[in-house]
Amino acid sequence: MEKINSIEIVQVGIVTKNIERTAQNYAALFGLPMPNINQVPPYEQSKAVYRGKPMMSRAQICSFKMGAVQLEIVQPDEEDSIWKELLETKGEGAQFIGFMLEDPEGTAEFLKEKGIEPLHWGDLANGQATYIMMDSMDKLGLALNIKGRKLVKS
Repeated sequence: MEKINSIEIVQVGIVTKNIERTAQNYAALFGLPMPNINQVPPYEQSKAVYRGKPMMSRAQICSFKMGAVQLEIVQPDEEDSIWKELLETKGEGAQFIGFMLEDPEGTAEFLKEKGIEPLHWGDLANGQATYIMMDSMDKLGLALNIKGRKLVKS
């Protein structure tokens, strides 16, 4: 692999201290309905790993569909997580962008060769998709969230 094989941003992630206030502000400014605020699924469902350990965070999360891009808003809880780390080190605001890829695992290997290590990963959509949050903060100023659909074997 010579480059990331996608230039289509599908997600922008915002980390906040107050998800209700932030979501209400976006809803009001863009004339959108207020989204449901949910908790991140438990480890048993998401199989999420943060810095090599099971992630126990039950952060609050919501999202707005804005054209081809999903605006995701996350309020971390007290458990260790990528969101808590970003909030503590960078403050509130945009912290990651997400790309949909055919080969997220191969892309993660390519990024590792470039000195960008995986920080957090897990399953989405009841195991039908996967994501890998890469530590590109030093190189890009934010994290890369690479996503892909899992191939269903017949």
